Amino acid sequence: MDSLLKRLEEEGKISLLTQEDLDAIRASLGIHEPGHITVTLDFIPVEERVPDGRRNVYILEKWADVAWSGYYKPERKQWITFDCFGERDDHADVTHWAEIPKLRGA
Repeated sequence: MDSLLKRLEEEGKISLLTQEDLDAIRASLGIHEPGHITVTLDFIPVEERVPDGRRNVYILEKWADVAWSGYYKPERKQWITFDCFGERDDHADVTHWAEIPKLRGA
């Protein structure tokens, strides 16, 4: 981030920024350390509800220590993810799901 800002400054596309300016930009983007972004996800138990429509969400499984990106097929009551081999539908123990955060400007 700092190198991009310095390059823009050198090219005259932005004015000189102080360290305070850089810190304010990082804070507004949720960056607390250079190269790190903090995001808080609100995971919803599948007993409460499942996502409507076929949109990608993060899912947690009872026995896994990672979050998968996938979607819910309501007509089959099935969670679907993708890996390097294609579509996977073997997620029987999904316990929670969360919306994937939208990036600003996206």
